[in-house]
Amino acid sequence: MKQFVSKFILFVFLFLLYMGGNYIVNLHYINSNIPEEKLNDYNTLIMGDSHPQMALNPSLFDSAYNMCQDAEPYFVTYWKLKKLLTQYKTIDTVLLGFSFHNISAFNDKKLNDRIWSTEMFKRIYPIEELKTLKNIKIDWLEYYTIMIKKMCLYPVKNHTYYIGEYKKSQMNNVSDYDISIKRHYYYNDRNVGISAVAIDFLKSIIALCKKNHIMIGLVTTPLHEEYIKRIPANFKREFLQLKHELKNNDLLVLDYSSIALDDSVYLNSDHLNESGAKKFTKIVIDSLQHHL
Repeated sequence: MKQFVSKFILFVFLFLLYMGGNYIVNLHYINSNIPEEKLNDYNTLIMGDSHPQMALNPSLFDSAYNMCQDAEPYFVTYWKLKKLLTQYKTIDTVLLGFSFHNISAFNDKKLNDRIWSTEMFKRIYPIEELKTLKNIKIDWLEYYTIMIKKMCLYPVKNHTYYIGEYKKSQMNNVSDYDISIKRHYYYNDRNVGISAVAIDFLKSIIALCKKNHIMIGLVTTPLHEEYIKRIPANFKREFLQLKHELKNNDLLVLDYSSIALDDSVYLNSDHLNESGAKKFTKIVIDSLQHHL
């Protein structure tokens, strides 16, 4: 029995040593990681969630990279930008998605919701500052499970899962507005309310850009009229107040939420398809040239 216990203790010790060694190696890779896409080749970053991801085609800019990801909350965008600015000095412009749903507290659920938490942790573990999120519930068990899988089981050179890319589609179906509205503004069939965390991190992103002498522009991508009609009043009111406040602080806000576009250029009621992105990107580029 003593021999078995001794062997078991030795096995556990060696396994923990193995895991610890992998953690140190992976931590080194994270700290020295350069994303596969050489961002030194670009001076404009397009950031945010799936709305700017599908609406702004980076190939139409002189020098831009679209690194948006589906359902990305502002606190993740802030961590991402903070990390990238330690590595890249050519960035002088950030275009950030800014819309009604971005200030919805449904974003606060993404680190505790079964549908989203696993995916979020897989992206953010190299850049997270979870302990700064005082008012957000976090599924810590799932987080540490992901950490062990990504950091302790074997060496992994690429940890830049937080870098997204431009996505395009030619699909066209604008009839999903009720589904999208429910997803963005309701949780368990109740109005989820405004996220103070989202607004705070939006302002932190703006402050980070100003500190690094980076021009930031907030871009509200087009929304189908049936979607806009159904946005709850509290979100419309808060968004308009916030937009007014930011504009009064000399921030560039390009609100194209209600721009008249043919139904054919929408992927669905709140995203553009490839044809729509081509048209809209040119509109944004023209606006930027006018404002700069």
